[in-house]
Amino acid sequence: MMERMADPAKAEGEWVAMVDLVEDGPRLRLAEQAQLGKCGAECKTVQRAATELLEAHDTDMAERLFQACAITLAEDPNRKP
Repeated sequence: MMERMADPAKAEGEWVAMVDLVEDGPRLRLAEQAQLGKCGAECKTVQRAATELLEAHDTDMAERLFQACAITLAEDPNRKP
């Protein structure tokens, strides 16, 4: 799942095609778009940055998700994950 979070072609990474890079003085910032856009150069830049960030922290994030699911299941053993 983590590797799909930055892929705009996947449902988990759809958000990448819904942001735009906007100049804010000497910096760039993300601006949310109202609808999905075509994944061009800006989208690919966001995708690459998100991929690098996720790769650097994927183990920690997966561990926290697992812990959250374990707590939820411990609270209600009849609940499906």
